[in-house]
Formats: sequence, structure tokens, C-alpha cells
Amino acid sequence: MTDLYERSFRDILALAGSTAPTPGGGSIAAMAAALGTSMLQMVARLTLARKKYQDVAAQVTEVLTRSEALQSQFEALLSADMEAFDAVMAALRLPAETQEQQMIRQAKQRNATEQATRVPLSLAQACCEGLELALQLAPIGNQRAISDVGVGAQLLGAAAASALLSVDINLPALGESPFAREAAAQRDRLRQQAADHVSQCMEKVSSRLAE
Repeated sequence: MTDLYERSFRDILALAGSTAPTPGGGSIAAMAAALGTSMLQMVARLTLARKKYQDVAAQVTEVLTRSEALQSQFEALLSADMEAFDAVMAALRLPAETQEQQMIRQAKQRNATEQATRVPLSLAQACCEGLELALQLAPIGNQRAISDVGVGAQLLGAAAASALLSVDINLPALGESPFAREAAAQRDRLRQQAADHVSQCMEKVSSRLAE
């Protein structure tokens, strides 16, 4: 468990609102995503606790198992995001007095920036996987708690959109490289996919609320 997870919620809020370089937007997005999966887990457990939903127990159990795995992944991505940003800052602090130092500094900056782009892309991808679970749970979950599937979906969607903003800010520093072009294409795909999933899930949740 990452050290940030061991802090109190008040401590996390204070740290996030301070001038400390981390946790930043990517790390907070990972926390929001973890909260989103916790909502799915709650609804899944409330569904499994009721006999009237026994016909969908296998599907709900699968959602629960996969959402627990995703939650662990979000914790790992939170740590990876903080490490990636720290590496970018460390590269910026390297000396650049000689030509050799400048070349080393530039190479480390590029490598660190690429990694700081990979992590939020991975986070957004995981968020989309979480949204797919929400889409599966929305039609079959406990109707009395179905609004919380919507809460989970909204959190996961916001987390994906927030993570991709980190990609937006990193790409200009990477120029027109093949990596940058591929990352931009992946960003655009994930942004649309997450938005579509949220919209579809909320339609299902709204329909269940009207039952």
C-alpha cells in the first residue's frame, strides 16, 4: 500500500492543496478512480446479499472480483504517477553547463516525460475498464442502490478525463515524435470511449431509477 493511502483524508487534502509537487492531478485522478470502483463494489455486495438477485449472482460476482483488481491497479498507478512526475522534476534539475551535460539532461527529460505520459494513459485505460463494469452492473444491480452505480461511473469518467489532461500538458514537450503521435491518438480514443461509456451507463441508471 502506498504511503499516501496510509494518511488521513484531511492530510491528503492538505497535501494536495499545498505547494508540494505531488500528489498532483494524475495522482488525485487515480484516487477518484479508486473511489469509483468502491461504489461498484458496494452495489455488487448489496446485490449479492439479496436472494431476489440470485439469478445474476455469477455476473455480479465477476464484476466485484474485477473491480477489486482494478482498485489495486489504481493504487499502483497513483504511486507510478508520483514517481513519474518526480523523475521529470529531477531531470529538470540536472546541470546543463556543458554540451555533454545538455545532451544527458535532454535525454533524461524526454524519457521522464514519456513515462509521465504513459502512466495517465494507463490510468485512463483502466478507468474505461471500470466503466465497462459499471455498464454491466447498471442493468442487474440492486435497484435500491443503483444510483451509486451512477456515482461510480461519474467518478471513473472524471478520473479518465482528468488523467488525459496530464497527457495534454506533456505532449508539446515531446514534439512530433512517433511516441507523441501514438500517445495523442490513444488519448483521443480513450477520451471518446470514456465519455461514451459514462453516457450509456447514466442512461441505464436513469432507466432503473424510474422502475
